[in-house]
Amino acid sequence: IDLTSELHTYDLIIDCSDNFKTKFSLHDLCFQNKKTLIQGSIHKFEGQIQLFNFSKDIAPEKPCLRCLWPKTPAKSCVQTCSEAGVLGVVPGVIGSLQAAEAIKFLLELPTLNTGETLIINLFNFSTQKIKWSIDKNCPLCQQKDVLLTNFSYGESVFEVSFQELEKNDCHFIDLTKVPDSQVLKQISKINDQAK
Repeated sequence: IDLTSELHTYDLIIDCSDNFKTKFSLHDLCFQNKKTLIQGSIHKFEGQIQLFNFSKDIAPEKPCLRCLWPKTPAKSCVQTCSEAGVLGVVPGVIGSLQAAEAIKFLLELPTLNTGETLIINLFNFSTQKIKWSIDKNCPLCQQKDVLLTNFSYGESVFEVSFQELEKNDCHFIDLTKVPDSQVLKQISKINDQAK
């Protein structure tokens, strides 16, 4: 998917990606294309939400993500979800809050401010907001030293065709067509067949 050509068709972008390269590239593209972006991130028991309203009349006076982080952080600066572990409900909570922000934005109700991060800790149920200001030396706001073109999602994704799986005696069961009351039963059946 070439995000550069697809982005113009949407009014609001919701980012649930799990890596810095995608988060920063999508943020930069939204900045360049004046699109509103709601980002969510998770780690262990914690989640963060940010809303960036880059509409034409607002963007010049609001900070962007690169005002806070001028360079995309290295992949290794935080543990991956599989290394650190994530409480299973954290993605659902953060996703629900992103959806709530999207609905409020679309209904023109008050939302998080651009330049503000809501941090939620589900271990102790604490919340806090951190705020940051415009960085006069921000590479994105100054339109320098940030690559903004030709970003395509999926270049590092491992893809497997159905034909390759069939050769290796793998089977697909489409759970989207199974009634909710039968999903657990089907999963048990799959596990039994695998033994």
